[in-house]
Amino acid sequence: TSWGNPTFYSKLLPHDAHTRQEFVNFSLAMMQRFKGRSVVWELWNEPNLPVPSFPAWNGQQYGLLAVQLGEAMRDAGLQDETLVGPAMSGMLRDSSFLEDAFATGALKYLDAVTVHPYFDTPENAVYGEDSYSGLRSLMKKHGYANKPVFSGEWGWNTCQKPCVRAFGNYG
Repeated sequence: TSWGNPTFYSKLLPHDAHTRQEFVNFSLAMMQRFKGRSVVWELWNEPNLPVPSFPAWNGQQYGLLAVQLGEAMRDAGLQDETLVGPAMSGMLRDSSFLEDAFATGALKYLDAVTVHPYFDTPENAVYGEDSYSGLRSLMKKHGYANKPVFSGEWGWNTCQKPCVRAFGNYG
């Protein structure tokens, strides 16, 4: 199976005005269906990572989708629904992605910024440019320093190399 809907777009991501609108229409239908049930809507999981047959977005494409969906939510009376993103793989390892996304005005429409840090140690999340403080600095630059930040995924591999799992060898 492939990700996305090839009926609407060939690149499998909402990458232009038409495909973004199709995604927004689908999202609004889901939000209407589950309105008031305390659902947290994550705009897209790890948009900065390419997967097979599914190229990574750039930050501007992601930001434009967030803005378009946020405005459509407001127009549809769904502004009380919770929209979070971008669920970045890493924090600032690809700071240009976040910079470009935030430059579109996306932060205005996200109720929280989500990240998947996956640092080697918890201490690395606090110190350095690729850290929560670095993320806060970037958010501050775009006028949203106090917006909540969620860690949506984070874990460590606890086996010794070579690491063999039922689903593959990670050694």
